[in-house]
Amino acid sequence: MKRFTLSLALVLAAAIIAQADRIFMKDGRTFEGKVIEETDDVIKLKMSKGTIPLKRAEIDRIEKGVSVAEEVDAMLEALTPSNPTGYVEAAEMCISKGTGDGPTIERLGNIATSLDPSLCSRAQTAIGDWYSQKGNRARAAVAYLAAYTADWKNQAVRDKFLKHRDSLAEQKKSQMKRLGESIQLAIDDRLAEAIPGLQASLNAPGACLVSTYVPTYRNFAALVADIRARVPCKTCAGKLWIKCYSCNGEGSFKCAACAGKGYKELKKNGVVVEKKDCAPCSGTGSIRCAKCRERSGEIRCTACKGVVPRAAGTWDRRGLISFKAAIDERMVGSLSAEEQTGPKLARLGTTTFDESFTEDGKLVFSGGKWVKPEEKR
Repeated sequence: MKRFTLSLALVLAAAIIAQADRIFMKDGRTFEGKVIEETDDVIKLKMSKGTIPLKRAEIDRIEKGVSVAEEVDAMLEALTPSNPTGYVEAAEMCISKGTGDGPTIERLGNIATSLDPSLCSRAQTAIGDWYSQKGNRARAAVAYLAAYTADWKNQAVRDKFLKHRDSLAEQKKSQMKRLGESIQLAIDDRLAEAIPGLQASLNAPGACLVSTYVPTYRNFAALVADIRARVPCKTCAGKLWIKCYSCNGEGSFKCAACAGKGYKELKKNGVVVEKKDCAPCSGTGSIRCAKCRERSGEIRCTACKGVVPRAAGTWDRRGLISFKAAIDERMVGSLSAEEQTGPKLARLGTTTFDESFTEDGKLVFSGGKWVKPEEKR
């Protein structure tokens, strides 16, 4: 009954939405959207990605029809938290028509699961189908595996995961390879070279094992932060001070009041009758720079803020070597499902969904955006 209710709602919503325009240009291009303004020379067309002006003289003809953007919006507007299945059906419809986008499909699937955990497998399968359709096989494999953990007796879902598993494994192995190479650079004291690869490896399989081999670090992010702190600042080369940009390293400016002479001349009838020390510069001819008062001509480095880098030889190099060896061992063998998807893989038969799509409470679509149920217009 719920499915029938949703289908009827979608039909009614599609029937009442405004007709969109399809504009055929004389050069063969076609634009689809809604005409929002017309003049003798220009037609403004509102599309899913914005509004564009079209010259009337370049238009061949205009045909009426329902735009894809409006059709999707009407479908989403019909969704309500009281019918969780409707969210999955909407995702599946988007996939079948090739409409919508990845974040929308993921939100639909995760909302459905949060409202009804029994929909997890179907919702994750829809997410996997979307990414598979778009060529992102590794991301599709993650979704299919999540679907399989929720319904481990579903052979069709298992087959989909196995079909995409190799792409995911290759992606993860590539991440592990970069992780291992970056750790080796750190071991060799090539810390500056290691940082980019380490930062890109925060979620790589095996990164979470760092605390096992180097107990000093509670997690991989702590290791990266420690290495960053050991690399001398590129701006000041570890000197902590840089040339003052205000006075260009001079430490002072030529006094403008006396043009740097240090005195002022008192003239009568064009003849100098008296010289007085310049008050602004106290007769020195220069004004001390206010920016570099602490150290003449230099200021504390704005990049590292004058923080002294840690000594490179005060860390557990042996532990890092063991950590690198553990990464290499996993590279040689086949990756388990846990290592392919990350340490948070749910056990078979459990429900999983990404709470980031639901923790904001925006479960309904209204006015072109996701809002909380009480905010729907």
